[in-house]
Formats: sequence, C-alpha cells, structure tokens
Amino acid sequence: SGVDGNCSIYEPGHVTCDGQTTWCPNVCPPPPPDCGELEQECSWECNPCGYRFSCDPDTGDWSCRCILQGCPQ
Repeated sequence: SGVDGNCSIYEPGHVTCDGQTTWCPNVCPPPPPDCGELEQECSWECNPCGYRFSCDPDTGDWSCRCILQGCPQ
C-alpha cells in the first residue's frame, strides 16, 4: 500500500510492502519556527540579562542575542 505525502502536515509519502514501511524523501519545506517558543528559550538562556530577539515565520530566520553590557554576571 502507499500513501502520498502531505505537505500541509509536513508528512512525506511512504509505501508498505510485506510489513516493511519505506518513507519517501521529504520534499516539503520545513515547518515554520514557533517564534513564541523560541523567544521564551532566548529569554531563559540570557536570564538575568536582557536580550534582542527577532523571528520571521515566513522565512524561518530567527536570532537571539544576549545583552551582556551592564548585566550582572
């Protein structure tokens, strides 16, 4: 049996033969980043210092920079 890939749920297609499943290469784009979760992780990583965070779910680009100047070590 076979199942087509479904990019809306980021699942590649696969085939099953004699109980053995083989997954097709995933040709779907990666899922967008969870900007809220990434910002929370950035905050925890930089604590007690401030941070600069940016995230673009459309491009998948994100960055976290801890602000160490004037921060208690």
